[in-house]
Amino acid sequence: MFTNWFVNTPVCCPSRSTILSGRYQHNIRDSHYEGKPEGLCDKIGSTCGCMHINYTKPFFERHTIGHYLNNMGYSTAVIGKYLNPPGMQPFCDKHKAFNPAPPGWDLFYTMCNQAYYNVTWNRNGKLEYTGDQPRNYTTCLVGNTTIEFIKQSVDEGRPFFTYVAPRAPHLPSTPAPWYMDKFPHKTAPHTPNYNFTAPDMHWMIAQQPIITTKQAAAIDNEFRDRWRTLLSVDDMMKAIVDTLTELKELDNTYIFYTSDNGYNLGQFRLPSEKMNMYENDIRVPMAAFGPTVKPGTKMRALTGSVDLAPTFMQIAGQGAPATMDGASFLHMFPKATADTEEPMVEAQQQSSKWRSKYLIEYQSIGLLRARSHIVDCENNTYIGLRVVNSSMNWMYAEFYHLKDWQYQNPYFYELYDLAKDPYQKQNLYSSTPPATKHVLHSELHQLVHCKGAEQCS
Repeated sequence: MFTNWFVNTPVCCPSRSTILSGRYQHNIRDSHYEGKPEGLCDKIGSTCGCMHINYTKPFFERHTIGHYLNNMGYSTAVIGKYLNPPGMQPFCDKHKAFNPAPPGWDLFYTMCNQAYYNVTWNRNGKLEYTGDQPRNYTTCLVGNTTIEFIKQSVDEGRPFFTYVAPRAPHLPSTPAPWYMDKFPHKTAPHTPNYNFTAPDMHWMIAQQPIITTKQAAAIDNEFRDRWRTLLSVDDMMKAIVDTLTELKELDNTYIFYTSDNGYNLGQFRLPSEKMNMYENDIRVPMAAFGPTVKPGTKMRALTGSVDLAPTFMQIAGQGAPATMDGASFLHMFPKATADTEEPMVEAQQQSSKWRSKYLIEYQSIGLLRARSHIVDCENNTYIGLRVVNSSMNWMYAEFYHLKDWQYQNPYFYELYDLAKDPYQKQNLYSSTPPATKHVLHSELHQLVHCKGAEQCS
């Protein structure tokens, strides 16, 4: 289990693109500000990319982990959610008889529209439609397709890499019918920053109206449905592990389990969404299983989504390509020895040789409301440093207007000491010494313009 795992960008398409490419958002985004339509940036036909990600060939497609591993002889698959619209538009044109899959994937089975039922899929270039029957529940389809792919790869005697991406628990968080009634009394966690705001926070947070009783009930309903959808993910994971066991491949397989972003359920009066620089949004679970991973080990090193692709490359026996910004953490796993506390100690010692600052960056996708609350806007664009070392546990962020593409004119700052204030209720920026502010600003701007592991990690 990783205890300090973060996403680089807390929203779907950029975060998944970082996982697939091992590159920070600023190295795979559009080259310049292109404007946006009213509302969400990722509408079909938008000119601002897939939430500002440049998914065009060959800039992105020939630099994914699937492409690299496939060239090394791996059988590769991406199953489920690949990109958001319009990133899927080139693969989902219903007027074409064939929509070629991107290079590097032996199996490309991905959602054109992202839902739990009534989905159009691209299966290696051909469009398929699945309906609204229980057997069409998309988490089940993703799991069953994954199992079929693993069996085929083993039959062919090829090493395999599978990127498994169910919709769950994303909105509308539709549970499978057999789980509809689970958790009837569960409620969303009322953490100390639930329904909280403060005047020294970014204006979008400072102006948030109080969450009403009706809105709180809706948040609780959403929380329950999210849990219910994840029961199907549990079933899927168990079925995959059972298949690997039956095939006698479990002891030779690494499994990484994580998410592309965190979530708000009432924290800072944000009733539903992600996209902000707070722990609820950027810190996500990460668990690993594999031949060199001792069960129970806690990895405290500051790691994140940008490190996955380089780690996959090392597992395959190759160094990371120069385009990747992250670094492999495979060497940090303590060797599986006798049941002692040594693995946890070793993981801590290894982390001291690792980075102590992780880049967070987000460019707004436009004015967005959830339950009458503003949860994103153009000047909710920010870059930040998540700092974790033996003496510091900080989050520092600078806010910009979306059009300020090169981050030249910050208009607001936030700084939190999470060792003393884990729920980020007190912005310390105004009381921080100028010298410290200068160091944070300089280190942040080095990272936000970095390219390649030597500069970025």
